[in-house]
Amino acid sequence: MGGARLANEFVGACVGVAAGFLLWPPKESNALNAAISAAISANMAFASAVLRMAGGSTDSLDRLQREAGLASSRLEVARERMLLEGQRRSARLEQLRNLTVAVRVVCGAAAVIEVLRSGEPDAYDRERANRYDEMTARLLRALTTKETMQTIPSFETPASADDLEQAIQHLVTAFDSYVGTVSERRRASV
Repeated sequence: MGGARLANEFVGACVGVAAGFLLWPPKESNALNAAISAAISANMAFASAVLRMAGGSTDSLDRLQREAGLASSRLEVARERMLLEGQRRSARLEQLRNLTVAVRVVCGAAAVIEVLRSGEPDAYDRERANRYDEMTARLLRALTTKETMQTIPSFETPASADDLEQAIQHLVTAFDSYVGTVSERRRASV
């Protein structure tokens, strides 16, 4: 009778551990990458749209800006969840905070252009928007492969770059730091 009870306890413990892994995935889940991807996508989409649309296109820009804000908030919530999980001293957490701030700065710089714009965008702005779309695709690809982007050269010299261009460059730098931290952690754990 005691052997059956011991076997039953052992099977129950194994089922409990398996259920724990299935129901509560490890902290390194894809949920964080999904939040980062959504925040980068939404904020860069807003920045590109601001550069493409005329000053009176407020309804679609308002929707894109709202989506960017929500995606950024979800990323902040994911970071806060990591804090609650006890990762306070993680270098990755600090780099994630910097990435979150950089994403918010892109949205803010784009919002300033939206407010100050009058008239139709010129060819230069449309070219920048296309470049930002390509950059977004590269960032998202780099997120899944964990390869750094390296700062992408801008069309302007640093002295003449506007706030949005500087914010985009800051985002790429913060992204590289975050991806580099994650890559270092993976190499160390192998």
